[in-house]
Amino acid sequence: MGIIVWTKEETDTLKEHYLEYNQRELHEKFFPDKTTTQIKNKKMDLGLKKPPVWTNEERGILLDHGAKYTHREMVARFLPDKTLAQVNDMRKHLGIRRRKCTDTRRN
Repeated sequence: MGIIVWTKEETDTLKEHYLEYNQRELHEKFFPDKTTTQIKNKKMDLGLKKPPVWTNEERGILLDHGAKYTHREMVARFLPDKTLAQVNDMRKHLGIRRRKCTDTRRN
């Protein structure tokens, strides 16, 4: 496999749109001649990173309350800007297991 060459225009386009689209979307919209891996590698080479989806404060809320509440309750009570999947995935990532309540009352 040869060296992948990026033109200045392609690099500028990537810098302009990397926050708006994932690798697959960038490939489809702007770079049909590049693979998604090539796009990802170029982003890494340029140091282009999206901001984290979770703040430390949001992680703290999940750590404090994630075992007591369902993901639906977490979104409704504490994390309205997160999707159910995001809460569920982060709970798994942090190793938080939901405690089963035998009492119907919550703290």
